[in-house]
Amino acid sequence: MTKTIKKLTALLFSATVLILLGGCSSTEIIDSPQEPAKKGKTITLSLSAPENASTRAGSDHKLRYVAKLIEGDLNGQDIEVKERQESIVSNDDDTTITFVVEEGDYTIILFADYIPSSSTKDNNNCYPDSYYDTQNSTYPQKVSINKFEINNDNLDCFGKVIKVTKGEEEVVENVTLFRLVSKIRFISTTQLADNQEIDNISYTRISYHKTMNIESASQNSGNGAGIEGIDTQYIANKSSNFLNPSNSENELFFFYTFANKSGDKACLGQVDFSINFKDGTKRDRSIVTGVIPAKRNSITTVQSDFLSPEKKATGNIILNLSTPNNWEDNVSTDGKASWEK
Repeated sequence: MTKTIKKLTALLFSATVLILLGGCSSTEIIDSPQEPAKKGKTITLSLSAPENASTRAGSDHKLRYVAKLIEGDLNGQDIEVKERQESIVSNDDDTTITFVVEEGDYTIILFADYIPSSSTKDNNNCYPDSYYDTQNSTYPQKVSINKFEINNDNLDCFGKVIKVTKGEEEVVENVTLFRLVSKIRFISTTQLADNQEIDNISYTRISYHKTMNIESASQNSGNGAGIEGIDTQYIANKSSNFLNPSNSENELFFFYTFANKSGDKACLGQVDFSINFKDGTKRDRSIVTGVIPAKRNSITTVQSDFLSPEKKATGNIILNLSTPNNWEDNVSTDGKASWEK
């Protein structure tokens, strides 16, 4: 009997040890060092454009930012936009866009343009394009003028391409986009003749650069520095959309065109227009190809005796390149090119 009790006691002790050991093993798993805290998986971009771009849009238009996320770079044949986000600038003149991504290398294509204030997002959470086409699926880094108009500052636009390496930590970047266009103004050096009034201006040809590769423009590489679609022509048989020539500058009209950084490789093609007066007379004006430079983030002013003949026997086209109102550092270039009347 005593031996039996001793055996039972030994078995119970062994079982207790096993239970305790099992309990310790379980406790060790629970109490093992904690996993590292989850790292941020976001890329957050705080976007802005120069010259208080949101406030100059006016009540009828608003500034839209478009951000396209590409995994890797843009050197491959098949470029896929992983995600596209759009945002409207608020009153503080900047906007924030956030992508949730895994670790890796990414390219982000950024573009900002003006769209009508009445625009609303579609089922894809995007606004419909207006003046610019941003829907190039094959080359998402390219944008094109979708609706060319004269005397419309809402064709101003901005862009940039950035590369981001996403590690464990979240990425937060402040990005300022740069202007992609040049503004071309036409100003008469002469006044309207006595008793003459403009009825309309007809445009036989206005040449402008239609397409921009934002990646090339960001790198400023190559002769065109992103310019494509050279010598695209706009024709309007008759337009009353001219500025008031009685103002101090006698400005007739202006338009926007894509442009490169230096302007030396992106002169515009021919421009032909006629000023038609209410008395039935008109003045035909023509500027030949290669005379008007288009420099990004600059204003080119084309001056000549558009409204009435100069008293001199010959007239000149005077091109004043200027960058007022914070378009860029102040630069001024004057040039003259003779032309036949």
